[in-house]
Amino acid sequence: FGNARTLFNPNASRFGKYTELQFSERGRLVGGKTLDYYLERNQVSGAPNGECNFHIFDYLIVGATPEERQHLHLLDKTTLPLSRTVPHRSAPAVPSNGGLKPADDSARFDQLKTISL
Repeated sequence: FGNARTLFNPNASRFGKYTELQFSERGRLVGGKTLDYYLERNQVSGAPNGECNFHIFDYLIVGATPEERQHLHLLDKTTLPLSRTVPHRSAPAVPSNGGLKPADDSARFDQLKTISL
């Protein structure tokens, strides 16, 4: 959910994580946790030219059924500013998802719908 295409990496992490390890008084590992603490919000609203939005938006835009699109109040996929397919954004040499075709994006969205979050 936090990866996007950048000029330097077709699958760049656009978030930060904080990892905490917990040790006993004897120095043994007894626990740990990982927290997401940063998400590059400008990637959502205005990615630099040649970069794209988070992959999850491509999956949603390409893969949503008409019923899902209506339920989520999404416009036609060709007019969505979050999409890499919008005419006013220059298309990158490699799609934001690292080279997958739109049909692959649709399949990825179907896979996401089958898992529990």
